[in-house]
Amino acid sequence: MLSEYFSNVVGGEILAINIKRGSVFNKKKLGSESPDYVYANIGLFPQIGDKPSIGEYQTVSGPVMQWDSENMVVRKVYAVSDIPVGECVRRKREELASLRYTKEMSGISVLGINVSTDSISRPALKDRIYELSVSPEGAEINWKVPGDGCVKANLSLLTSWRNAVSKYSQDCIDRECELIPLVESDHTTDITTGWPSREIE
Repeated sequence: MLSEYFSNVVGGEILAINIKRGSVFNKKKLGSESPDYVYANIGLFPQIGDKPSIGEYQTVSGPVMQWDSENMVVRKVYAVSDIPVGECVRRKREELASLRYTKEMSGISVLGINVSTDSISRPALKDRIYELSVSPEGAEINWKVPGDGCVKANLSLLTSWRNAVSKYSQDCIDRECELIPLVESDHTTDITTGWPSREIE
């Protein structure tokens, strides 16, 4: 059997040992410059071993290929290890920051009217408030409402929206700041709860 010549498998090839220079192996004659070992293609040998499932805070490496001479198969061996706590905390902090941003930019509903809270709409709201503040009393503008077309808005209405948007934004930031120390002490902390409601009455 050829299996006695095989010692290991590297990168999908079997490492064969004890092959003398000048001899014929795997239909190839080994020249004088050949090393003391050669690689034989393992395409004809079955490979067994599936990549294991891992937890949220684990990582998998490999496979390391091991030759099973008794069963004439190549075993794929994987190593599962825990992600260092510091890295888990870093990832959770990034996830938290991303979640806060998504919440903050997702818009609110003020008394049933949708109001955008994204980084484009907020400055626009501020600009329109200023413009109405220097306009004749009772002036109105058309304001685009996400999903609901347009509404006529005066200074009082836009000001109430701006205040609601500002409070909602700050509440999102406050929630993130509450969660940061919890995440740093326990990276498995649930960060999906406790966020401010988007429905403003």
